[in-house]
Amino acid sequence: MITLTGTAASNGIAAGRLLFQEKRLHTPSPRAGASAEEELARFRSACLDADRELESLCFAALERDCRDEADIFKVQRILILDPDFITPVEQAILEEGRDAAYAVHQAAERLSDMLRRTSNDYMRARAADIKDAAERLLALLTGSRQAASLPDGPSIIAARELTPSETVGLMHLGILGFATQLGSSLSHAAILARTLGIPAVTEIRTDLFQYNGRRVLLDGYQGLLYIDPDPQTEEASFRRERERTAHIHALASLPCSTRDGTPITLLANISTPGDTEGALSFGAAGIGLMRTEGLFWERRPNEEAQFAACRAVIDRMAGKPVTFRALDIGADKCASWLRLPSERNPALGMRGVRLLLRHRELLIPQLRAILRASAFGPVRLMAPMVSSVKEMEEFRRAVHQVMNELSRAGIPFDPSLPVGSMIETPASALIAGELAKVSDFFSVGTNDLTQYTLAVDRQSETLPELIDTSHPAVLKLIGMAVQRAQQEGIPLCICGEAAADLRLCEAFLNLGVRSLSVAPQAIPALKEKIRTLTLQEKPSPVPQGI
Repeated sequence: MITLTGTAASNGIAAGRLLFQEKRLHTPSPRAGASAEEELARFRSACLDADRELESLCFAALERDCRDEADIFKVQRILILDPDFITPVEQAILEEGRDAAYAVHQAAERLSDMLRRTSNDYMRARAADIKDAAERLLALLTGSRQAASLPDGPSIIAARELTPSETVGLMHLGILGFATQLGSSLSHAAILARTLGIPAVTEIRTDLFQYNGRRVLLDGYQGLLYIDPDPQTEEASFRRERERTAHIHALASLPCSTRDGTPITLLANISTPGDTEGALSFGAAGIGLMRTEGLFWERRPNEEAQFAACRAVIDRMAGKPVTFRALDIGADKCASWLRLPSERNPALGMRGVRLLLRHRELLIPQLRAILRASAFGPVRLMAPMVSSVKEMEEFRRAVHQVMNELSRAGIPFDPSLPVGSMIETPASALIAGELAKVSDFFSVGTNDLTQYTLAVDRQSETLPELIDTSHPAVLKLIGMAVQRAQQEGIPLCICGEAAADLRLCEAFLNLGVRSLSVAPQAIPALKEKIRTLTLQEKPSPVPQGI
């Protein structure tokens, strides 16, 4: 038995035949193009064709409720229009007389190599996206597309590196797991493996081709790949996996409360109706955040399409409460069809409730769809990115307007549907007392609240260490919102990524937070942590700063 060590990228245990994926990279010759003008035109035409292909693939993924898969193609659409990629290609064509295919190949090689040398994990993971986008362009420029070698049965796929397109092509074929020599836990192969619930190990610094066809055991917990595993190792690995699974299932049925008996509500954050299966299997008490943006990425859905999606979530939750966030689009989440004016700083511009109140053609159909769906189960609605009482009052007026229209038409809905505010800006936290008077509940979005409080882009590639929700200023603002909610007698839930941070759990609960909404797979560990805690008799005072 040979033991290879890599990086644990997706939990799970799998055993089967190793199938090595040969790299199908096009390597054009450095010949000169027919003419610079013709080659430049061919390149730009290929970019447009590739963008249309990616748009179609993205839409197809969203139709299948595969949000992570769709995100891959969105990233690549951005990459093929990125000046860091386009400029060197056009320079090679115009200044060096290269043909378009060779210029694309060289630019992709240089950019991906540069990304791999960075210290930022996220940027290193994007090197595979560059290669993948370039392969699509090269196939269009050369007219050649080579078919991948497909498994003839359940297999563990190995490769030097799996591009996103290769991963997507394999993910629906009964693959047991992935093992790669390059990549990282942030690569799209790893992300898709986690979505599928199969193990993945990356950064195995060994030529895996030499083990093609051999029986292997993949341990995604420890980041290990066993070649020709002995029966004892295999049995022990699967026994531990069965014990983990049994433990998770047992946790799902246990009440969520602290050691001193304080009940805590654990809800799930989801993006598509299909995500409800995971929420239920991990024991979520309901949906604390249903992101509605997934319906809007590639087209503007009509009222009926939105109603069907909302109804599907409500039906699958079977009586458990569902909180829909009104369309939160703009800034880093802008649909391609929504022609917003260019802004110097989109994160501080037209987004969230600001956009909705100015684009009633987006707001009203969505409110109608959610209100109509509320007739089929317990529903709440929240406004994103609120920063003033006036915004919340205007949002509520729109809700009441739609209620009146539905009443006149004899269409059923829940007339007492709670309408809440998202606390995502320092402004909303600072005026939480006034905001609570026009809100039925609060939902704290820690991602944006942290970003705006600390003046650091939440997607910063150069300052990731400064994105810190445990910063006293952020905790102080959360504490203020909790206190004002308690004073006005309205519920509050934390639904940002920090809600799943085990290091912050006790601090949140001691501030008085009694509801957390997290990714479904984070629920078991969070519940286990909560069941070990004993809370202070009274909520701790709001942190007074550094």
